[in-house]
Amino acid sequence: ELETQVCKAISLCGVPVDKNNFQAIHRLKHPNKVILQFNDRRQKEDVISKRSNLKDKSDELRKLNFEDELFINESLSPGNQNLFYKCRQLKAKKIIDSTWFFGGVVNLKHKSNSKPIKIYHSTDIENALDIRNIDEHISSISS
Repeated sequence: ELETQVCKAISLCGVPVDKNNFQAIHRLKHPNKVILQFNDRRQKEDVISKRSNLKDKSDELRKLNFEDELFINESLSPGNQNLFYKCRQLKAKKIIDSTWFFGGVVNLKHKSNSKPIKIYHSTDIENALDIRNIDEHISSISS
């Protein structure tokens, strides 16, 4: 049963859950993709923050009929998808050290020892990096 498999897999990251913790669990058109909706936002954030614990659990995941890896991602609004995409491009070009999405906000670190910066708009990226136009900057480094 899908609900049982999902609960066991999530419990591997160190957050005990059962099917009563979810409003919905169902497969998407792609057979290996599952979407779930938590009843409690705090529990969702706990799972998101501990998802890295799954990195070394491929044997246990295979026993639960999951692939070698299990990816847990938040659903992003179109605006946040765009901001996160821009930040990932900057990270790929080594212009920033890291980027992540947590609690409804895109974050970035310019350097590994710098403080995280919350990104709500493209201008936040521009201001953090002292760039005039982020879209032009990204397209110039992509070519």
